[in-house]
Amino acid sequence: EWTNSRYTMVFGSNLFQTRLPDAKQLIEAKGNGKLVVFDPDYCTTAAKADEWVSLKPDTDAAMGLGLAKVIIDRKLYDEAFLQDYTDMPILVRSDNGKRLRAAEVKSLSGQAEEHKVPDYRDMFVIKGPDGLTTLNPEKLDPTYADLEAELEVELTDGRRAPVRTVFMELKELLEDYSLEAVSGITEAPASQIERLAIEAATMKPLH
Repeated sequence: EWTNSRYTMVFGSNLFQTRLPDAKQLIEAKGNGKLVVFDPDYCTTAAKADEWVSLKPDTDAAMGLGLAKVIIDRKLYDEAFLQDYTDMPILVRSDNGKRLRAAEVKSLSGQAEEHKVPDYRDMFVIKGPDGLTTLNPEKLDPTYADLEAELEVELTDGRRAPVRTVFMELKELLEDYSLEAVSGITEAPASQIERLAIEAATMKPLH
């Protein structure tokens, strides 16, 4: 997908030195749009970038979370993509931190038994327009799932469990990653982090 990208972000990988087979793809991607390299060192790949982000070693994850917070806070994310191609709408049990399986839910357990899926897959639960439903792991049909659902569900053993979406869990995690906090961790300017997040979310497609 690099060659189709209008915005390419490289985190901590000096491709021109360590991944020569990918270098050609990266050059083509740069020709189509902007190349941003996140690296503590002004390496060969950073030298070829449109923008080099000098960040403190081992702070890539904090940078990624900071970028995500800006995108989510400003609602710059692709809602339909999150609903249909990520685990963001899947409900998570607050009592054990695990994703809610259809077989655990009283109203969905029968459906889960009837619908067989391969052993390496499972049927998880989302909240759709008509209430709780299973997420079919074998299909990519539109789900129209609620990304910010938070409710209680009745389990097969009669107990009730509080649940909320992965998206809601992520939003809570991101509360600790304000621009100021991430700038302090990574030593990259807050204004640069904010600008790059907006660029990444609006200059599509991104790789």
